[in-house]
Amino acid sequence: MDKDTRYIHGTNHEVSLRGKSIRGKSINLYELKNVKFAYEKELTVDIDSLQVTKGKITTIIGPNGSGKSTLLNLLSKNLKPNEGEISLEGMDISKISRKEFARRVSMVHQNNTAPSDITVEKLVQYGRTPYKSLYSLGMNQEDREKVEWAMEVTDVTCHRDKPISNLSGGERQRVWIAMALAQATDTIFLDEPTTFLDIKFQLEILGLARSLNCEYGMTVVMVLHDINQALHYSHELVALKDGKLLEKGEPSCIVRPEIMRELYDVDLEIADVCGNPFVLTV
Repeated sequence: MDKDTRYIHGTNHEVSLRGKSIRGKSINLYELKNVKFAYEKELTVDIDSLQVTKGKITTIIGPNGSGKSTLLNLLSKNLKPNEGEISLEGMDISKISRKEFARRVSMVHQNNTAPSDITVEKLVQYGRTPYKSLYSLGMNQEDREKVEWAMEVTDVTCHRDKPISNLSGGERQRVWIAMALAQATDTIFLDEPTTFLDIKFQLEILGLARSLNCEYGMTVVMVLHDINQALHYSHELVALKDGKLLEKGEPSCIVRPEIMRELYDVDLEIADVCGNPFVLTV
């Protein structure tokens, strides 16, 4: 097998680590057409056209209230657009059952809650719910293997018997990601995964996101506020302003003074650090 390809854990799909098929053509995982969404009467997302590339890390950036988390919730089927179509690998997601969708896409929300006494292993096991029925609620061998793999990848195996309330913020975030990984999906959404974490845990979580993409071929779509982290850890950026798509492309093409000014309404100096752009925010 070519060094730039891997088999996604739990699937039979061979993928390129740079978001391209074996023949070198980029593949669109998601496609949005004329998508509109409003909370009550306030239009929050209004996107004419957008594609999300399979096998890459795509990060959504933009100011507060620009619709970043709303877009992520539309892509993850947690919200339904008022108008337009969102397709996953060519199929309208409104026509995909929730159970089937949960076998293809997992999500870690911005705010997560669980009973304080639930153990790490028990919480991760809930990631196997999409594979259960009323007649098969127990854990089989495949379930146990997926749970063990998820805990190993996120480095929480040593906490398996601890109540989640006993963990630090960064450790809890890794447990929630482990639960999402236990779903054995090809795609994972991370909504502001570094919020409220200190820099050590921020880098650990972002390093984990990169590992999921590079080592396991997963498509990662996330929302980040830190522009430099988005630059460093992403293949593509989606820049939103007032619910509309301002720009989409490679980070070095998006993070330019004129685009940053239009996106954030502030002049930001962009320096060259070891050949890479770096936004000076002070």
